[in-house]
Amino acid sequence: MRPLLAAAAAAAVPAVMGLAGCGSAGPTQNDEAVATTSSALTGNDVASLALANVGGMACAKNSLGGTSFDSSCTGNGGQPEYWCADFARWVWEHVGAGNTSELTAAAGSFYVYGQNHGTLSNTPEIGDAVVFNYHGGGVADHVALVSQVNSDGTIETVSGDWNGQSGTEAQFSSTSHVVLNSPAYPGTVGSSPGIMGMTISGFIKPVGVDVPYAATYVGQSFPLASTALQMVEGQTIPSYIELKNAGTKTWDSSTHLGTTQPRDMKSPFADGTWLADNRPAGVTGTVAPGGTYKFQFDLHAPDEPGTYYQYFGVVQDGVAWFSDPGQGGPPDDDLEVQVQVIAPEYRGDFKDQSFPLAPSALTVHQGDVVDGYIELTNSGTQPWKAGETKLAPIPRDKASSFADPSWLSPTRISTVAQDVAPGSVGHFDVKLDATQVGDFQVTFGLVEEGVTWFADALKGGGPADGLLRVHLVVVPPGAPLDAGLPPGSGGDDGGVAAGDDGGGGSSDDGGAGGWNGSTGGTGGCSMGAASGGASSWAVAACALMTAALLRRRRSRRL
Repeated sequence: MRPLLAAAAAAAVPAVMGLAGCGSAGPTQNDEAVATTSSALTGNDVASLALANVGGMACAKNSLGGTSFDSSCTGNGGQPEYWCADFARWVWEHVGAGNTSELTAAAGSFYVYGQNHGTLSNTPEIGDAVVFNYHGGGVADHVALVSQVNSDGTIETVSGDWNGQSGTEAQFSSTSHVVLNSPAYPGTVGSSPGIMGMTISGFIKPVGVDVPYAATYVGQSFPLASTALQMVEGQTIPSYIELKNAGTKTWDSSTHLGTTQPRDMKSPFADGTWLADNRPAGVTGTVAPGGTYKFQFDLHAPDEPGTYYQYFGVVQDGVAWFSDPGQGGPPDDDLEVQVQVIAPEYRGDFKDQSFPLAPSALTVHQGDVVDGYIELTNSGTQPWKAGETKLAPIPRDKASSFADPSWLSPTRISTVAQDVAPGSVGHFDVKLDATQVGDFQVTFGLVEEGVTWFADALKGGGPADGLLRVHLVVVPPGAPLDAGLPPGSGGDDGGVAAGDDGGGGSSDDGGAGGWNGSTGGTGGCSMGAASGGASSWAVAACALMTAALLRRRRSRRL
């Protein structure tokens, strides 16, 4: 993403004196009294007065009935001076722009004015001053006024002191005119339009101009667009763009961040946090002029690798885009994020497991050992190595109270029996010792030892910690499996107490597929009949299923 204002000092280029003449010395105070207070005005006011004086000259009558434009006729020792800045200042002054006393006969004084008042921009608006060939130190070769901004980004300008006769300063300035620079030319900072013969250095808005909707850049949570943000397929990154209300209207619930280039495009990064697939976020409450607001939203990477460019703008829905003519920006291509989406090296997609899928519960007696497995497909780019790719309890690297002697360690459950190539299925054995009475979410993650946890981008692409889980209900020895837990029973961190998210995983269907059996608290069998109790064949089937999942260890090893 680019900030809205880039430093834009054009390379020093000689003024085209056959076309334009203008004061290029550093700022000097003009003797003429000028307005110092601002009043409400619009850019169209500036353009109208500028256009009304096309054809005017340094010492001729102006459209308001006076003679000359400020010191245009006498500023050169009683003779005409280079007067492009005189003309632009005169126009701003007479439409009520603020702080025009800071402007002089030097074109570069407009650039300094913009720096001092925060109105220097890369984006042209009607009524702006456009400075050409700014050399620094308040020195520039020309200034004109923007009279038109077209939808394609081209502009027309009005220039004072244009097309004079070569010779002395007085000779050139006494023969030059106010002209409309037309046809339209690209209004791009750093470009050198042929019709002007100089490089655009920046656009400066007069203080006091009435721009209803405008935003200026404050900050963001991700890199500027010149640097790609790397994400793995399917990764989600919480993000924000912070903007300042630089307009005169208060932002409200209709003020939204919207997708652009083109406007309202369906974004590949949209997820459930977005208001819509073309509206990442909106204002909650109100933001008065001068206030700032963080538009918060997720960036959810698409499932296809590649480089993506996502542009944003600001829109007052039902009224205007902030980039529309007469508004203050930002333009549609200024708020940008470049994202490089890559395939993860280590990712596992759920395929199968022998346990009921959460939230369905498996109910066992205290002292039972649950014997099962979890299978995942290697959807990353790297093979899974036997002895290195492991299933582990979550929370990470914390000894689990469900650890069985068959585990590799209290913090590592099992590994694949042989290497698993991308696209193949890895099988992980899981034995859980039910040592404590309670209701638990036993959660798991995958780790490539010494490399990465599968949940961690950029090398990992999932599953998220805790997405793999078993809902385990442990009842006292001899208690009916459908009797529920005794009062005061609960879970501890050997798994996660039921209802917790196990360190960030989802609690829906294990996140991994559908298991249509209704288990209640019976280890995966529906023991509660709609009426009249369970049938004998159902009870027998449930007993066989439970027996297949369990074996009794009479002598416990902790």
